[in-house]
Amino acid sequence: MPARKTPFAKKKTSISAKKINLFKKINFKFVFLAAFTIFTTLTIIYVFFLFPQKLSDKIQRNLIEIYKPIDYQNFKSSFVIKLKHKSDDFVDQKFIKTVNSKYSLNVKFESINNNINKGITKIVFYKEQKKVIDKEFYIYWNINIEKEVKKKEKNIEVIKQEKRDINQENNQIDLDNIQKKEKIIKNNQKEFKEIKQDQKKEISYEKIEEKRKNEKQEKIKEVPVKKLQTNKHKEKPIPENVYKIAIVIDDVGYSYNSTYDFLSLGFPLTFAIIPELPHSKYFYNIIKNYGYDIILHIPMEPEKGLQFVENNAITTAMNKEAIKTEIDYFFDLYPASIGANNHMGSKAVSNPSLMSAVIEELSKKEKFWLDSMTNIETVSKEITNLYNVKFYKRDVFLDNEKDISYIRNSMTTLINEAKLKGFAIGIGHIQTKELAFVLKEFYKKRGQLGFEFVSFKNL
Repeated sequence: MPARKTPFAKKKTSISAKKINLFKKINFKFVFLAAFTIFTTLTIIYVFFLFPQKLSDKIQRNLIEIYKPIDYQNFKSSFVIKLKHKSDDFVDQKFIKTVNSKYSLNVKFESINNNINKGITKIVFYKEQKKVIDKEFYIYWNINIEKEVKKKEKNIEVIKQEKRDINQENNQIDLDNIQKKEKIIKNNQKEFKEIKQDQKKEISYEKIEEKRKNEKQEKIKEVPVKKLQTNKHKEKPIPENVYKIAIVIDDVGYSYNSTYDFLSLGFPLTFAIIPELPHSKYFYNIIKNYGYDIILHIPMEPEKGLQFVENNAITTAMNKEAIKTEIDYFFDLYPASIGANNHMGSKAVSNPSLMSAVIEELSKKEKFWLDSMTNIETVSKEITNLYNVKFYKRDVFLDNEKDISYIRNSMTTLINEAKLKGFAIGIGHIQTKELAFVLKEFYKKRGQLGFEFVSFKNL
């Protein structure tokens, strides 16, 4: 017969059960606390150490992919890329948009030490006004002046050598033509000087500026220009099977002697004039007399700041009426202009309100808009569609480097682009003398390459 449990035995069993339950509770709390501590520690390690490092590595790759540096150094606390020239505004914008879209971060460029031939820019990354990456990023650029001088000398020698080759190969035909053209250019330059002297007597640009401030709406009379003794180029009908190339020469209005090199080319070009520069009206009249097309090269606000653009720029701070008045005034100054494009303007072209005011005014005047593509986030195309304004966009910048071989490659890229869609638009700059030489080269080869230089009316 089994022994009966005494009250003492029952009490002892009850105490043991309580101890076990208490131990289980303590053990559960300990396990929970340990798990929570491990999770928190891992989270802190990831958030404050692993994630910033991973993000930093990704941004480093983006910098290399977008800026294509000639060298870079990855230190423990900093990352430095080296460029052979100052970064382009378009490239900066591309990097900003990439970082913003991929990582939701804002980017700020801080100039540390910049001068004519070298500089350092610090890149800082923010989220909600807080710096998110402790590692420091720098862009260092340094133009080797001696190397650039040698490159220029080499370009000059290439030009001289190719002129000698042309003379040797086509001695019977081309020699007389070259001498005639040189004589024409000399005569034109002499006549340009006479025109300049006449203009100084007929009008004071200081008075124009004063008149602009007092009565901005008033139309400015066109400055008279002597009839130049030169044949205007006449555009021939373009066969359907020929690819079309339109060339725009930006930044007209500064006193670049290379302007005359472009004027002497004699085939369809479009000159983009920056309004109100000291020589804008002077060259406007000469270009018009030569029969070339003219568009306005309107200064517009860039992302990097208003200090980098002319004082008469269209800015995001201006209201709609002020913008329309400014555009109207520019066309009054240069009434032969058939359209307009943006000078800089990476910030302006992405602003719908600003671009609506610009395009609306172009619509009233039946002018076209050419987007220079300084910002991939431009809203130009959408807004020109709303106002039924003709829209074009730049395909290739021809002279990002002032080097003959580089410009030749750019022209080849432009021709290949034309082969894909039937036409292409290239933009160069009036200060690039090498571009005028390369354009002349390609004009001679246009037949064998299967393209023709055209004006915008033939696109």
